[in-house]
Amino acid sequence: MGTQLSRNNYHHSSRGLSAARSQDNLRRTQGPVIYQPPYQAPRQGPRPRANSTSAISPAYRSGPYRATRPAYPQEIPSRQNRTRAPALRPSEDQITHAVAHRLLTSLAAMLSSHGHDITIFVSGGIINVLLLGSRQFTYDIDGIVEDRRDWSIIDPMIDAVAQQFGVSGLWLTSRLESFPPMGSQRATLFADSIAQNEVVFRAPGLRLLALPYLWSIPMKLIRLQSSATGKPYDLMDAAAYLLRLLQREGWESLNRATLDGYRSRYALPSLSRRVVMDLNAAYSQIVNYGGPPGTI
Repeated sequence: MGTQLSRNNYHHSSRGLSAARSQDNLRRTQGPVIYQPPYQAPRQGPRPRANSTSAISPAYRSGPYRATRPAYPQEIPSRQNRTRAPALRPSEDQITHAVAHRLLTSLAAMLSSHGHDITIFVSGGIINVLLLGSRQFTYDIDGIVEDRRDWSIIDPMIDAVAQQFGVSGLWLTSRLESFPPMGSQRATLFADSIAQNEVVFRAPGLRLLALPYLWSIPMKLIRLQSSATGKPYDLMDAAAYLLRLLQREGWESLNRATLDGYRSRYALPSLSRRVVMDLNAAYSQIVNYGGPPGTI
């Protein structure tokens, strides 16, 4: 496979390096190479779970970035010998493209059967997984609704879908509702989301719209500036949003003044020069692009 081995892996029979140790080191060095973003916030809190190490998709490889979905493993078993709804998630924390689609389709059917048609405005990993194909999985789906009373309709159905497919009842949450910027900027976010009209999922009874990319990009960067909340995949998520934004608007780059203008519009904290430079580096990594950076 052309795997590069460290010097400890070379065969030195004169030094008594055992074949077993060589094979053990070889096994440790093999496997997919996952891009590590240049900005890494200090890790605090509990250690990640065993199955959470592949949060960055191999879709971020060298060469032009394509907003296409990676080849996902077959999480859903065949139709043979099904006596009940299959457990969809390959591990406790992973919602892949296929899993998200099945969960949301079931939720949409429940809403539609009761005469509802609800729009949830979403941010975070579900956009990368379901729309952009830039990550293989997310941990949950976070959203907000225009009328908070809609959650009283949605929540029991979220639990019913979780029970149907054997997943956590937190697969779809309203945690975004409690974010500080949501208080005074809800109307602005809803209006900008509708104008952007980036549909993440649609079925009778349910529509998922992406919150504005010019809100999501600074939100990801703000998380990176905080050692308490930043995640290793946040930078590459923001770079994927930036690429999508530039493609949609036909822009060569995103001017820093424009970025700061929308950050102020949504009452978000300021961004450091360092984190913006890191966004530029991540954007270049995605598109393998030698021209103007994604931001200025």
